[in-house]
Amino acid sequence: MKRNNHFQALLFATLFTLNCLTPPAASACSGTSSAVVSALLPLHTGSDCSALQLRGLQQLAALRAVVNEINNELKPQDGLTIGLQVQDTCSTPDGAMRAAMRSLVDVQQTCSNPPLYLGMLGPEDAESLAKVKGVSRVFNATHVLPNFLSSTKEAEEDTVFFVSMERHKEQAQSVITLLKQLHWQSFSVAFEESMAELAEVLIQTTKEDSTVCVKGAVSRLSALAVLPNIFAGSQDGVVVLTDTHQMAAKVLQAYQALTTPMILLVRTVGLETWQIPRSASKMYLLQQVSTTTEDVPETMNVTLKTEYETQRQAEFQNIHCKDITNAADCAIESSTQDNLLENVDVSVTSMANAVRLVASALRSVHRVRCMAGTTPTFGMCPKLMALPAHEWRNALRRATAVTKNSDNHRVRFLMELSTNFNIYSRDNIEGNLMKVGSIVAGNMKEVAKDYTFPVMQHASNVTACGATPTIPIAPPHIPPPTTTFDEDSIATLKDIYTSEYSFYELVGMICGVGFIMFGIMALMIYLIYNSLVEKTEKEVESGSVDTVRTSRPARRNFRDTFRRNSSVRSSTHS
Repeated sequence: MKRNNHFQALLFATLFTLNCLTPPAASACSGTSSAVVSALLPLHTGSDCSALQLRGLQQLAALRAVVNEINNELKPQDGLTIGLQVQDTCSTPDGAMRAAMRSLVDVQQTCSNPPLYLGMLGPEDAESLAKVKGVSRVFNATHVLPNFLSSTKEAEEDTVFFVSMERHKEQAQSVITLLKQLHWQSFSVAFEESMAELAEVLIQTTKEDSTVCVKGAVSRLSALAVLPNIFAGSQDGVVVLTDTHQMAAKVLQAYQALTTPMILLVRTVGLETWQIPRSASKMYLLQQVSTTTEDVPETMNVTLKTEYETQRQAEFQNIHCKDITNAADCAIESSTQDNLLENVDVSVTSMANAVRLVASALRSVHRVRCMAGTTPTFGMCPKLMALPAHEWRNALRRATAVTKNSDNHRVRFLMELSTNFNIYSRDNIEGNLMKVGSIVAGNMKEVAKDYTFPVMQHASNVTACGATPTIPIAPPHIPPPTTTFDEDSIATLKDIYTSEYSFYELVGMICGVGFIMFGIMALMIYLIYNSLVEKTEKEVESGSVDTVRTSRPARRNFRDTFRRNSSVRSSTHS
């Protein structure tokens, strides 16, 4: 059963109609002490939304852990709890919009106003946010995003909050630190579109450093286009900046059997060891990781974790091991633990802090509206239930929180987080992938014991860099084709989806409710109109009301006289 844009528009129209016809009153939102926050997470990906993503599973695990941590404090101290409603975006803008719709349908059954509905966490990218805001803007819903998005107009809206800002200068310095460790003097740059800002900062940073320079091409990588030839040229090596592990895998596939030195920066987790060629001893992987320690492994959903392990083993066997050239190392790779999967995604820290900040804002408005005065109220109180949306957002802007993990530091919105990278490389003898070091805040933190970085040898007649190349103009944006898939094929574990209805059931239910309410309103208007007409006629007949209207018999006599006069005039003219 496939969905299309017509049904999405229908669902949005019915949601809008419901919101206009039945604005939730404070009394309709009472009777509970539990607030709800929606999380729009990239749990799955792929054209049919069936492939699990490691970063989505880690985000879910971190959110569950931090919600439990917060409720253990809120419930005994304030009588409040926060419920987590999770919706799967399928890692696409269209999927994010559908997830937001499902979220709004669910909260319409209880209350879509703060403080009972605290808003949405996500989506993370600019294109998905633009689509989701087309729906959530009608309901004045609040969005809390893990990282700042500078290239979107939605960032200027007062309903959008950003937990953290990336330090592009530190990321660029991390690349240069590794370049100097390898004694590179020149390099070319290729980058994924979402990493364009980092590419600009990297090029600018090299202008300030006389020991390295950008030489050769500066190329854009597109998920929908053929990978350009980024490995040609006379530079010491290539620096590739990727946001997603899917793009990193595409680059590595083109790197097969090449010996060009390369530094591959990957911002999100999910790349697996078998995707890195065993012969790639001149390739260094810079994997960005979380800056804090969240309880991800302990709280990961067991069912989803097992499904993910089964999925990745199937991909390994069906994609890697079926190639006869990889048969020799298949047994080695399958029996070795993948240490890349031990990394925690950089978004996990900001996602966890997002819930902490939302909880802090809820506690602050509760203590002002319910606990102040002579009669403090435990839990939700009438004054808190009447909280206007703009006051809720003002409380969010002022919110700060202290983490309860080993880091134990204070967080706030638009806070800059330190940058951490793990460095991996294949060894020259057996081809095993090793963690050879780490870079924190742009500085080399540690190097693995007994490991020495190779030194690049330069010819005496090496060509000068010349003018620093500029980043090519971005091509016109071509949106990916609309993803259609079977709604019922998406996994619907109870702790992931709170909605028990399929897409068409939701559409039918909302349309039915809308038509019923419209019929009731029409019937009420008809009954009220008839009662007023009858009352007025009775008062006129009894003479109790002066009126300029004539009675019905008088109007009838006037009409008959008018018609007779008209006929007489007609016969006279003829």
